[in-house]
Amino acid sequence: MNRFLKEVKKELVYNGKKEREYLQGLKEEILDQFGSDISYEKLIENYGTPTEVAESFVDSFGSQALKQKSKLRKILISVIILSVFILVFTFIKDYFDGKNSYIDRVTEVIEEE
Repeated sequence: MNRFLKEVKKELVYNGKKEREYLQGLKEEILDQFGSDISYEKLIENYGTPTEVAESFVDSFGSQALKQKSKLRKILISVIILSVFILVFTFIKDYFDGKNSYIDRVTEVIEEE
């Protein structure tokens, strides 16, 4: 049963709250109907392949909502990458600015005549 659920989880496009709730409900349903001793083959016979189970979830949840989640995720990753780039650029710039701004000390001795 765990193998089947792991494969369904792997097939899901996004792993958010709804997906975790779906997997938990599926696990409870399997346990209620068959117990924990059910074989992988029996699960495929009753529910279909993990890919089919994941596809049915996507169909019931709505592909538009998943597209929104995916778009939001891409935006978030882009912002993080941009922030890291800016941070690294700032550190490198500060390093080279600091390296080139050293103080030369010149000691002049003034002697009176």
